[in-house]
Amino acid sequence: MVTEHPREASRIILDKLHAKSWNAYISENVKTEFDGDRAITEGPANRLEVNLRYVLMPFAEAPESPESVRDALETLARKLNRGTPTITTFTGGREPLTGFRLYHDCVKLNTPAGTEVSYNEFVSALDTLVDTKTGRYE
Repeated sequence: MVTEHPREASRIILDKLHAKSWNAYISENVKTEFDGDRAITEGPANRLEVNLRYVLMPFAEAPESPESVRDALETLARKLNRGTPTITTFTGGREPLTGFRLYHDCVKLNTPAGTEVSYNEFVSALDTLVDTKTGRYE
C-alpha cells in the first residue's frame, strides 16, 4: 500500500510523473488558450493540493514557456500517432489520462467518464503511463 493520504501521496505522484517525463500544471480556470498559456507561465506544480485540477504536460525545454510546452506536446502527439495518453486502471482497461483532481478520499481522472480511483490505484496506474521521452508505455 502506498498511501491513502493526499499530502503523502502528492510527492509520490509527482515523482512517478517526473519519472515518465510529465509535469502537472494547475488548470482550475483554464477555459481558453490564453488561460492555458497563463497556467503554463506559472510553471508546473511542485506539490499537489486537494480540490485543484491538474493537467498533464510533457517535460519541455522551458516548462514555463507556452511555446516550448506546445512544441513538446506536438512531439509527443507525433510519437503517439495523435492518440491520447492512457493508463491501465484497476479494471485492466485503458483510460485516457490528460489530468486529474485530488480529493480527500480518491483521485478523479480527467476522463470522459470522470473515473474515480483510490490513491493506491492511481499511483499504480501511473506506472502504465507513456514515457514522453520514448513514446512507449513501459
